[in-house]
This record gives sequence, structure tokens and C-alpha cells, in this order.
Amino acid sequence: YDEKKNWEECLLICKAQIEEQPDKGLLYSRLAYFNRMLNKYDEAVKILTTYIDKHPDNSQCELELGHTYMDMKQYKDAVVHYDRSYLIDKSENYGSLYHKGKVLMELKQFDEAVVCFEICILHFKLEKDYNLAAAKCYIELKQNPMAIAHYRRALFIDRECKEALDALQDLKADKKQILN
Repeated sequence: YDEKKNWEECLLICKAQIEEQPDKGLLYSRLAYFNRMLNKYDEAVKILTTYIDKHPDNSQCELELGHTYMDMKQYKDAVVHYDRSYLIDKSENYGSLYHKGKVLMELKQFDEAVVCFEICILHFKLEKDYNLAAAKCYIELKQNPMAIAHYRRALFIDRECKEALDALQDLKADKKQILN
């Protein structure tokens, strides 16, 4: 039902599973996700905050709450919950920092966003998206050599990465224009 995007059916199945396993955080995270897919954001927030109040160390629910606030464009709340997800288990949840960085980019806080992406890269060097996101921040921060380095890393990971190729061409053209 998930693949078919039959969210209503997914809700019913998930609720039945919660009755059988009431302490399984992943099920509450999924239930909130299905509500989010139906644009029932308030219901998703209620499900997650209720569960988190009883189980404050559930990183999955914190992450889903961050996604919910992101969809609601409540960026500052999203940052809080992405941070909490990461802090619960830094070695497993570094991906939460990627989402936090994306939110910080929305808030035009590029200096803080790039730190998130660099930490993600330290954890997992072979993720093209982390490098692309960092490069975009460095462009905004007017640190073109760092942007170039990250676009090149993205190309090392995916030799056909159109975004990196296009960005490097643009940077090359900008440099020529400045020299002329």
C-alpha cells in the first residue's frame, strides 16, 4: 500500500500494528509519515509529540517530526528536531544533519548549513548530495574554491552528475568574465 501511495490504507494497517506493539517507535513514526503524506500535519505532530514525551530517546520520531515541521515551513522547529535526532545517536543519525542543513539553507543561514553538510561528509564521504549541498553553500558564501572542490568530489562519486558539471562550467565562465 505504501508503494501505491494508498495512505489511508497504510494508516489503517499501521494503527492495527500499533495495537499489537504499542511501544514500537518506528510504527508511530510511520503513522505520522502517512498522516503527513495526507497533509494532516497537526495529527502527525500530535502523534509524534505524544510518543516522544513518553520515549524521549526515539531518534526516528524526532526525525519524522523534523520532516513534518519542514513540510509545514516551520523551519525553526524543524531544526530543533533534526538536532535532537542527531544528538540521540550521532554515528547513526548524521543524515538528520543533512536535513537540518537543507532547512538552514531555506533560512539563508549558509554558514551554519555548510557545517552540517561537512559533518555528513566526514561520516560518509561517498554521498554526492552532501557534496552538492556544501558546494551550494560555499557559492552563497562567496568561497568559490571550496565550491569547486565539492563539485569535483560529487563528480568523483558520479561522473555524470549534471548539476556538478553545469555548476563547474558556470564557475569557469564567471572566472573568465572577471579576468576580462
